Amino acid sequence: MVYQQKTQKRLLIWKLITDIVWILHYWTLGAYSAIAITIVAVMRSIVFLNADHPWAQSKAWLFVFLGASTIFSLIAWQNAYSALTLATSVLCIVAYWLGQPRLTRLLSIPAAFLTLIYNYIYHSREGVLCEIFIITSAIVGYFRHDFRKKHLEKENAV
Repeated sequence: MVYQQKTQKRLLIWKLITDIVWILHYWTLGAYSAIAITIVAVMRSIVFLNADHPWAQSKAWLFVFLGASTIFSLIAWQNAYSALTLATSVLCIVAYWLGQPRLTRLLSIPAAFLTLIYNYIYHSREGVLCEIFIITSAIVGYFRHDFRKKHLEKENAV
């Protein structure tokens, strides 16, 4: 549902809901670096959902979340695979901070591949299936909302 949304606000609402569920899932697996990053994702979604308020419009939030991801990742560091969650977090923070659903969809694809690898390593069948679905959904969403729109605009300009 996340990457099929037309507006950034709806996209963020669905992302917030799914992140809360993922925290519970990763807890059952003992995947603490994923929990740490997902907590940052929840905070990020809450701030970005309030983008119409002056306090949430600061460009400093980008650096706050990048710093929080780095610190939380280092605190919850388990092994070299923890770097996958940090890289995913950085991609997602930038993707959602840009506030453009098209770029969010595009940047979510490499982020989902990294998370897919992490989930495979931690034996999360549900996580692997979800990331495959996310990659597929992001690609479908891109073609549905972005590529087709861009292609139609080019045809209309001619």
